[in-house]
Amino acid sequence: SALNYTGQDAIYNKDVYFGQYLNIFSGTYSDNINEDVLSSTSLTLSRYDMDPESNYRNIYVDLEPGYKYSFGSMLKAEQQLSVKINDELSLIGGGLFESYYSIPKGTDLESPIDVAKAIKGTIRGTVMANNPGGIAADFYTVRYYNAGGYIQAQYVPSDKVSITLGGRYDYNSRYEGTFNPRLGVVFKPTEKVTIKALYGSAFLAASPYQAYQCFGSFQSSDSGRTYTSGFWHLPN
Repeated sequence: SALNYTGQDAIYNKDVYFGQYLNIFSGTYSDNINEDVLSSTSLTLSRYDMDPESNYRNIYVDLEPGYKYSFGSMLKAEQQLSVKINDELSLIGGGLFESYYSIPKGTDLESPIDVAKAIKGTIRGTVMANNPGGIAADFYTVRYYNAGGYIQAQYVPSDKVSITLGGRYDYNSRYEGTFNPRLGVVFKPTEKVTIKALYGSAFLAASPYQAYQCFGSFQSSDSGRTYTSGFWHLPN
């Protein structure tokens, strides 16, 4: 957890690390409804955990441990149909639903989180004589979902020309709706020459980590009666 620092600015002991675990279960079932229609159903479960003992020790935390914690889970279900209309035209369409639950990585913590209890902690360096409890760290619980549908047609009138036209609509409970089209034309005048013209758009929502991460430090000159900060990155 100290890749960006020289040896004099960070401690490289083996207990100074970020432990991150990602467990994924994914399954897909495909079946030919008939010779022209293929159905595919998929389900994905994902879980991310950061080891509560994860920490770093550098000059910004006075070479003492600054602990971190984060958690995330995702459920995704998707149904897709592929249809062959004729030798020249085929269609692909489908829909999906994704559900997310996240506790984004927040500020430096005084001690590791006890995951067996309610998630709470104290901001690193704020426990002082006049404030023995320190300043409580904020944890943001983010729950949201994304529902989407898409359709794409591919038309191949000859061996030299292929045209693809498609579109996708998504509704994200954090960012509302977005429609994204795509168009592609491939022309192959000879065996050695291929010309492509492509157009498309996409939407990328800011992740909970990007929107809610929080870091910085506090100082006090009166043993915890008041605090100041030279740098504090606020969550969005």
